[in-house]
Amino acid sequence: MVVRREKRSLLEPVKLETREDDSSPKIQGYAALFDAETEIRGWYGSFKESIARGAFKSSIDSGKRVVSLFNHDVNYVLGSTSGQTMTLKEDERGLWIEVTPPDTQVGRDVVEYIRRGDVVGQSFMFTITREEWTFAEKKGELDKRVIMEVELFEAGPVLFPAYEETSVGVRSEKDDPSASAYLAAKKEWEDRNRPTEPITIISPEPYLLKVRTLRASL
Repeated sequence: MVVRREKRSLLEPVKLETREDDSSPKIQGYAALFDAETEIRGWYGSFKESIARGAFKSSIDSGKRVVSLFNHDVNYVLGSTSGQTMTLKEDERGLWIEVTPPDTQVGRDVVEYIRRGDVVGQSFMFTITREEWTFAEKKGELDKRVIMEVELFEAGPVLFPAYEETSVGVRSEKDDPSASAYLAAKKEWEDRNRPTEPITIISPEPYLLKVRTLRASL
């Protein structure tokens, strides 16, 4: 089975910090917030989504390599946990990242973009390893997904931190990993809650009584 990676963005201020003992500026900010509901939209309709506290813990504790890219572009590397130029941590609010960008054209450009206010948000790439769905039983309400645990691959600043990639009709079923997860969970729930057709049992007694009556009259 092919597991497709999903992206989520956050319009949460990304900032620079320069410390006295290090002239290199640090890129800091939240890439994800806990318990903040977002409406995910696609060709299939829409559902609400939120991230539970602790969703990133196992991924961070595993020590697996996570990278920071600008605009999710592998040509614009800003840092990595393996290179000790990227730090990840969870707190009560969400997933906090700190990156020491390289002294390269890309690194300097991104720092300047943030300093000028051109880049104002962050995004992260992941696969969901555990989730919980609640499906609406009333008309007009939206289904809900709570992301309980993820495997994190990448997080970093982006130029457009809104959820454009989840707009209605933009992505096809093949290119939309949210769709396959949503539709599979929805079908399982519907199958589990599908009402059973009533079975009518016709007693043979009235027919037998009629036959006996006819035989007795012969």
